[in-house]
Amino acid sequence: MEQQNDQDLKRQLDTLLAQVRENEGKLERLHALEIRLLTTADIRSLFELLIHDVPREFGIDAASLTVLDDDHELRRHFDREIDEPQPEVVLVSQDEAEIGLEHEPYMGDFEELIHGPLFPGVEALASVVILPLKRGDKRVGQLAYASTDPDRYSADAGMYFLDRLAVMAAISIENAVNLMRLEQFGITDPLTGIRNQRYFDQRLQEEVLAAQREQNPISFLFIDIDDFKPLNSSHGHRAGDDIIRAVASRMALPLRKFDVYARYGGDEFVVLLPEAGLEDATGVAERIRDQVSIKPVLLHNGQRVDVTVSVGVASCEHPEELPDVVEIGQMLMQRADQAMLLAHQEGPGRVVPYTRL
Repeated sequence: MEQQNDQDLKRQLDTLLAQVRENEGKLERLHALEIRLLTTADIRSLFELLIHDVPREFGIDAASLTVLDDDHELRRHFDREIDEPQPEVVLVSQDEAEIGLEHEPYMGDFEELIHGPLFPGVEALASVVILPLKRGDKRVGQLAYASTDPDRYSADAGMYFLDRLAVMAAISIENAVNLMRLEQFGITDPLTGIRNQRYFDQRLQEEVLAAQREQNPISFLFIDIDDFKPLNSSHGHRAGDDIIRAVASRMALPLRKFDVYARYGGDEFVVLLPEAGLEDATGVAERIRDQVSIKPVLLHNGQRVDVTVSVGVASCEHPEELPDVVEIGQMLMQRADQAMLLAHQEGPGRVVPYTRL
């Protein structure tokens, strides 16, 4: 009898030791994960870590991340980067968050009607954990993991590791968004919300290099608001700001997602059109001109003014034949600027390709 008790005690001790070792292993992996979360500054890489790397490393069958994006900062970021967030990531407004996000953690059975929309296309899920992501009282989003194992996230399972993960995920997302804001501030024109000269000059060299590599044409548009100084003088500086914002918004409509455009200073705008020769670029310039003048601009004081733009167009049809990237960029800008000056002389509301010089 005593020997049997000793064997039972030994089994219990072995079980406890195994649990301790398992928890130590989990703690070590969680610590390593926390370091990765805190040192991943890029928002897309952070999303990748939470919805792909974590499930792969911890044997999770499905993941879903919902992030609060009330002023659409993240959506605009992905749009500008010609990118999309991963399909498992959903960006929601505050109103949508009130409807779709849990206020308290949930761990238990997977219910298709309730939890199925979080994991579209994933079948045979049996248990789920939903973790609200918060910084203090501020809601950041929601992280959800699911398993085909009904015991993986049973209602009586411990939440210690998952609660820590939720806290670190919320901190990391907020840090990454704040860093993104700082970066955007340095390359965004505060009046119009579009890119500024600094960003455009950098992208100009990158796109010329890509055009050389792919042996594609590349075109440049220089856009200037006609008679802006008289408009500004007669209606006031605030009206001038209204006009600049309206032009920035309207000129973007005919552009492709991967075209690069910016406010270059004052009432001047620039557009870079990868994979576009002179004929195609001239057509884009004409659509921009038409879009800007399609209707009067409504000013802050209720007045309406007609606005037109002059556009100069320059192209490099065979950039692979010219070795100097910087030289090509400068040539495009100078030629488009010269064409724009001629458009002003013939204008208002003219489009002039460089070939006419």
